[in-house]
Amino acid sequence: MTMKPALTHASNGTYRRNEMYSSLSWLCLFLSLSCCASEITYGWKAGDLYRFDYFKAVSVKQDDGSEKPEERKTELTGVLVIEIRNVSASGATGIMRIDSPRVTIPVARVYSAQADSPEMQPERSQSVSRAMVGAIKVARWSVNFDLDGTFRILARTPPNTAEWLKETGNAGGWRKKQIENVAKLIEQDLGLKASGADTEPLLVTKPPADPSGVQTSVLHPLRSDFSSTDTKTVEKEKLQIAFSRQFPKGALVSYRVPDLESNKPVLIKPKAVVTHEGTAVFDVKLSMLDSLTEDYTATLDYSCGAVALVQNVRVQYRLKRLAPAIRKHE
Repeated sequence: MTMKPALTHASNGTYRRNEMYSSLSWLCLFLSLSCCASEITYGWKAGDLYRFDYFKAVSVKQDDGSEKPEERKTELTGVLVIEIRNVSASGATGIMRIDSPRVTIPVARVYSAQADSPEMQPERSQSVSRAMVGAIKVARWSVNFDLDGTFRILARTPPNTAEWLKETGNAGGWRKKQIENVAKLIEQDLGLKASGADTEPLLVTKPPADPSGVQTSVLHPLRSDFSSTDTKTVEKEKLQIAFSRQFPKGALVSYRVPDLESNKPVLIKPKAVVTHEGTAVFDVKLSMLDSLTEDYTATLDYSCGAVALVQNVRVQYRLKRLAPAIRKHE
């Protein structure tokens, strides 16, 4: 992947269709990294260690007129580890990390003024993937874990997003200004700061808080329409939960992509969401999530002057608890 500007002016002052797709498709990855049935409550305990098998994939596909439109897919797999340090009446505090991460990204495209089509560089993609894995391995998050499953991130190591992107930028051949722009986009426009609330990792069945000040919130489908059934046997008691994804109410407005050197704005408008699967299993006895599986596709309309295109962004997410909570001996 390269953050080299891929948008170049056509003779009419707008952008060529395929180049607009390449430049903006990475933004859709955000759609990646929640009324309801009875709200679930998590039973955090001091000293417990929770391990979840983690998988997330984001695929971007554009209708280019061919029988098999190109699909650009990014995957992250690993083990999500939550270590509880202290417990209070409102929840718990602890550390979160991702062990054994593996990252797969699309083949890098490099654009030049001398060529009409991009140069494909798979070796650069591999270098960027390795750099991303290294950054994820050393990252640590200090978190308040609410009883409803919300993660309230207090701090991250490293705290500076630009520093976190440094090795990835070097591997991708990004310029310093590009790293600064990406860091700004992540923190300000996407709202993914070193601190803040996150209802995505685990299942949260209460309505999400209004992400005030986060412009891209209109592009992010939320979990909704929860329903549940009990499964009870002599040995276990489980809560089976179903849900779907929908754009926020009143969100069908255009979002202007920032920091593009363009004489015309590049706009993104959410169009529709199709939920292919949305299920979870919650262990009532342990007060902990067993598994979470979801698969949905969001359709987005892009426009830049007279140039327009439609993209389908498919998000797949799976989380499975690997073992019961491990208690430390007192």
